Amino acid sequence: MAHQKPYAEICALPQIKYPIIQSSIGSSADPSLVIAVRGAGDLCTLGGCVYEPDTLDTAIKVIRKGMSKPFGMYHVLAEKRIQWK
Repeated sequence: MAHQKPYAEICALPQIKYPIIQSSIGSSADPSLVIAVRGAGDLCTLGGCVYEPDTLDTAIKVIRKGMSKPFGMYHVLAEKRIQWK
């Protein structure tokens, strides 16, 4: 019986070759980076916080057109500041 690599389960669900997850910050995490990193066998995330809703939808469509594998997306939800009188 062959020994399974210790990280095999971690890699199975997101369909990645190596247990490396890339997450860049802001606008550097664009669709082309997501596609390139996934093409190399790793998991990548799209930086959703720099997009407006319509451009975020476009970015996701670009990624899905460029590849069929799962990818991540992060988005920062800012708390609305309330001025109390």
